[in-house]
Amino acid sequence: MKGHEYARAQVRAHLQAKVPARLSAIKSALTATTPSAPAAYLLSDRLPVDPAQYPCILINSTGVPRMRSQSVYADGDSADFIVVYDLRVVVACRTDVAGGDEAASVDRDRLLLAVREALLGRANLPADIEIVTTDMREDTGAATQDLRGRPLSAGQVTFAVAALESLAPAPVPDALEESEIDVVGFSADATTITP
Repeated sequence: MKGHEYARAQVRAHLQAKVPARLSAIKSALTATTPSAPAAYLLSDRLPVDPAQYPCILINSTGVPRMRSQSVYADGDSADFIVVYDLRVVVACRTDVAGGDEAASVDRDRLLLAVREALLGRANLPADIEIVTTDMREDTGAATQDLRGRPLSAGQVTFAVAALESLAPAPVPDALEESEIDVVGFSADATTITP
């Protein structure tokens, strides 16, 4: 089977391929210059400390709410499943300007929009995975500060990814050959054992 890492890695590759062009088009339409293209696309559950990694996009998995059998092979020990992963993509922007809460918030909104558009246009994903957009949701929050006191604003998109995964048959252990084993006994009061 493929697992959470595979689903997140495929979404990361998709976002890396699509977000820069989407963000560029959004900035062009608004005649805006910020934010810059994401500096990091991370399979992580928390924001980076390094300021050079902003703006950033985090891809994390929050669970597998369901899976269903697609087929069972004749041996009965292997099968194909549709596994649905709940994923969250977090975008975070920070700024170095004093009073930059508004700038960080606006940059977050633009980057979040680029991520949304990239997720809705899912053309470059492998055939065994699909982004399910029917229940896609976005959340934003109040601006905060990074560890160095600079304005930081984050938002997230939550959605599902359906992946076709195969459960391979369990490996059959090698047959054991008949052999002889010599065993030497020791008394219970022996203090040293030498071969």
